[in-house]
Amino acid sequence: MRYKFRCDVTAADLWRLSMHRIYHSMVGVCSVVFAVSAIALTARFWAVSTLPVKLLLIAACLLVPVLQPVGVYIRSRGQQAQLPKNMELWFGDSEIYVQADGKTDHVSWKKIARVIREKNMILLLLADGRGYMLTNRELGEEKEEFYRYLASQI
Repeated sequence: MRYKFRCDVTAADLWRLSMHRIYHSMVGVCSVVFAVSAIALTARFWAVSTLPVKLLLIAACLLVPVLQPVGVYIRSRGQQAQLPKNMELWFGDSEIYVQADGKTDHVSWKKIARVIREKNMILLLLADGRGYMLTNRELGEEKEEFYRYLASQI
C-alpha cells in the first residue's frame, strides 16, 4: 500500500464544499443578485415602509447571507449522519481498498471518473456516482504528493 488515510468527514467539511459549489455556480450568482437587490430595495423604501413591509425587507436581506448557509449546514449534518463511521482508504498500485463498518470493498482505478483538488480537500469521484472526500486534516503535508500520485494512476 502506498497511502493509507482515515476518512473523518465532518458536517463542516460538507458545508464548506456545498457553499463553495453553490457560490461558484449560477445559483450563487442569482443569490448574490437577489441579496444586492434586497439590500437596495430596503435602503430605498425603508423610510416610507410600514412595519410589516420593513419586516419583509429585513427577512429578504437575511435570506441569502444568513438563512441559506444555515439551511445548507442543517442539510450537511443530515448527510454526515448517513456516512459510514471509521472509514479507511488504502491506495495501492492495482486498486483502492475501502474499509468501513468492518467490511472491505475494492475499487479499481478504472472506476475513478475524476479527482478534484480543492483548497481544503481532495475529492475522488467514481463513475457510479459515489465519491470519497479526503480533507487537509487527513492528508497533512502529503496532499500535493498524493494528488500527483492520483493523477498518475488515472
